[in-house]
Amino acid sequence: MDAFRTNWTFIKVETDEGLCGWGEASLGTREHALEGCVEDMKRLIVGRNPIGIEIACWDIAGKFYNAPVCNLLGGRMREQVPMYANAWFTGARTPEQFAEKARYTVSKGVKALKWDPFGKAHMTLSRREMDAAVACVGAVREAVGPEVELLIECHGRFNHYTAVEMSRELAPFKPMFIEEPTVPDCIDSLRWVRDHSQVPVAAGERFYGKYAFWDVLHKEAIDIAQPDIFHNGGILESKKVAAMCESCHGRCRSTTRPGRCPMRQSCSWRPARRTS
Repeated sequence: MDAFRTNWTFIKVETDEGLCGWGEASLGTREHALEGCVEDMKRLIVGRNPIGIEIACWDIAGKFYNAPVCNLLGGRMREQVPMYANAWFTGARTPEQFAEKARYTVSKGVKALKWDPFGKAHMTLSRREMDAAVACVGAVREAVGPEVELLIECHGRFNHYTAVEMSRELAPFKPMFIEEPTVPDCIDSLRWVRDHSQVPVAAGERFYGKYAFWDVLHKEAIDIAQPDIFHNGGILESKKVAAMCESCHGRCRSTTRPGRCPMRQSCSWRPARRTS
């Protein structure tokens, strides 16, 4: 399904008892390759008990027992979950425009804003690019006041030195965290940034499964874990990651990026700081 910035990939699993379950496996891109992977899995699944397509199978189990999935996992933990706004800045180009859109978004009751203020920069930031990012974040902070959380997205594209320099420049605006400050395939760089950053470091949407998070957590490379429920292997695997974070006294926040559908959001949890 075309979803503007990214494409959604849905999976429907049917049973011979008339129950069906819906899941999502969106990667944002490469949906045709993903479709081929799902088609290839049919020979392992069709005719057997529903296994392997995890979220859809939770959907089937919930329908079979006439219970929400949270009850199958031990019960509801809270009545509300905090959220942040993304894509609120669409169309903004200047600090003044970002500030105007931030002010409007907060007026609707939103108490946390996430965005990438770094333009097309990659690996390093020139002085002009750094100043532009600082001006953008500063304008948003001035527009929304001190009570609104600012979440700075880096999209995993800076080297460790640039990431630390950027954290120092943005620290006066008290962002809640910088997300994916370094390329996701080098945990040692991420740890170096976390050791030297003046802003908490979040990452995890491109870590796959509990084994990847084990390495990250035991190297103390992040302050906040962000498992993407689809990339991470589904609901149960992400629940295990959350338990691992708890054992390390860390925060765990499932990530839901713009362009993702309500199915992903309904599978997300954020058991950290309230923002609503």
